Amino acid sequence: MTKIQKLLVALLITPGVAPVQNKPVVDPVPLKVGITPNFPPMIYTEGGKITAVEADFAQALGEALGQPVQFVEIKWEDQIPALVDGRTDIIMSGMSITRARELRIAFAKPCLTIGQMALVRREDAYRYTLGFPARSPGVVGVLKATTGDFLVQQEFPLSERKAYKSGEQAAKALMKKRIDLFICDAPTVWWPCRFSSPRSNWLGACAGRTPNCWIR
Repeated sequence: MTKIQKLLVALLITPGVAPVQNKPVVDPVPLKVGITPNFPPMIYTEGGKITAVEADFAQALGEALGQPVQFVEIKWEDQIPALVDGRTDIIMSGMSITRARELRIAFAKPCLTIGQMALVRREDAYRYTLGFPARSPGVVGVLKATTGDFLVQQEFPLSERKAYKSGEQAAKALMKKRIDLFICDAPTVWWPCRFSSPRSNWLGACAGRTPNCWIR
């Protein structure tokens, strides 16, 4: 046995010494973030790119966890089922905390507190000088399965509801008098008015505050 062979045998039998193995580099598992990008200014698409507050938060979370972010676009009413089924790891799409949702999923600490608000035509503002009546006048626009939608069902069960895909779509319907008011989260109500004339719309508080956060 040569000197080199004896040295190799000695290294192999010496305690604590193991042969070097080349381990394959494993890419980190993506963080699957469930979004419904029709809730500006919280989350929306612009120029084919997902942007706004929740998108920035998601990227910061991914960096903190050392995971690349994978946005998974899902219909709003399918967000919770997708999370429960494991199709997503977290919801970051401006979802507010409600008792019914807490029975199915776990919420993180709130990052924002918002209120439900109503958008009406300025010419109809006089109807609400004393607050909202027991039954809302006319047709109410909502975004399907949102907190505003549930509020309308609870507070105005006899009113006709029309569901829209976005706040801007609902605002256009309001201006064309297809609906008489639009109720949703305050940021969603504010957004369609950002380029409107100050005299074109009127905003009024419709309900109390609700915490808004991420869900995991």
